[in-house]
Amino acid sequence: MIGELTKSIMRLPWDLSTTGLGMLTKRVLPNENPEDRIGHLLQGAIAASDRLSPGTSLDLVRQAIQTVDSMIPGAENHLVLQEFQNKLQAFGVFEYVESVIDQKPGYGVTLPELVDRAQALEPYDAVWATEGCGHLYANRCFSEDRLPKNLLQEEHLSVLPGSSLITLHAGMGLSFATHVLNSLPLQSSRQEIREALHRFIAMCRQNSREGYTEIALEALGLVARTMHPRLVPLIDHELSDIDLDILSLFWHGIGRGLYFLPINFVPHFGSAGRAIEMAQTEAPHGLGRRNAIAGIAWPLTLVNIRHPQIMNLFLSTHHRLISDNDSFSQGVSTALITWLDSAPNDPSLKAFRDYRPEDEDAGDVARWEEFVAGPSESAIREYYPKIKKEWRLGELFRYQSIVRITAQIEQA
Repeated sequence: MIGELTKSIMRLPWDLSTTGLGMLTKRVLPNENPEDRIGHLLQGAIAASDRLSPGTSLDLVRQAIQTVDSMIPGAENHLVLQEFQNKLQAFGVFEYVESVIDQKPGYGVTLPELVDRAQALEPYDAVWATEGCGHLYANRCFSEDRLPKNLLQEEHLSVLPGSSLITLHAGMGLSFATHVLNSLPLQSSRQEIREALHRFIAMCRQNSREGYTEIALEALGLVARTMHPRLVPLIDHELSDIDLDILSLFWHGIGRGLYFLPINFVPHFGSAGRAIEMAQTEAPHGLGRRNAIAGIAWPLTLVNIRHPQIMNLFLSTHHRLISDNDSFSQGVSTALITWLDSAPNDPSLKAFRDYRPEDEDAGDVARWEEFVAGPSESAIREYYPKIKKEWRLGELFRYQSIVRITAQIEQA
């Protein structure tokens, strides 16, 4: 997937030169000419990504964004660029995982060895790199014309650290979804779509560990919305008949995809708010809207886990968009549980949980407590241990009450 997706995202603002570059300069540097030094700097770095090695191109992009960041005045503009840089880093580490972990392409190495190298990185990069390892490992099967079977169930993989399992399943699911949806003809019949969905569901179930299947299934929505948007209503229709739980996972994945759409990826004040508005408009039913909004909360939280001020700015600006139900706060809570499970010793997680807005803004403090601190601390302290003990972490990848999940566990 996400080779094409990352490249298209990184190129898009400059392929659409007047639109994309103009958006960056007009929104963030309103007094600068679109053909100024910053525009040329970023344009050159992104264009080079198609000609250079993965590691070199990633370094160029990071250097360009860091240079822009140092030239942007104003606290809010700084946060806009910081969020953009965070997105680039997360995607770059995922896409160029072989370069990041110093692994030669095509070299025969086991999944535990790949994961060991990924987990040795600093915590933020380790999470995205481990997801990239899952994606890479699954892609090997397709490149060798092998049907994936028991990929994450094999006995020799029992040595994998528990902190790697969520992200490995997420990466594997992205590979499966990309393979299945890419195989569909341009004008697909309902029967062809239904058969493809059954293949995807079977693939996820046959290769996932118990309690993690939902994580792989959820990736379908992200791939569909970012790479095959024409298929979204058709898949929605078929999944409504096949399985409503998978339909929930599908729309949760769509929410994650909306956050990473090129139109919401480029530096733009309020891009996450626009993603929420798109979710509310595109989802044809309440189940879809609730899951998509929860799904948007995931990357907004995790991509920016080192910078809680970005979440605070979102809440300050767009709280009215998410105030009618608990979808967003549920998404924040389950995202933080996921990060706790994947990077339990990350100091950024503690800093995010301890963060509070400046006291002089009572509204910001109240909103942070309502949407972030209150729900997430309760979920982490009271419910995460029970969900983890029963290996039900896959349940976190769709909108539903965490209280309900734990109640079902206790009844069982």
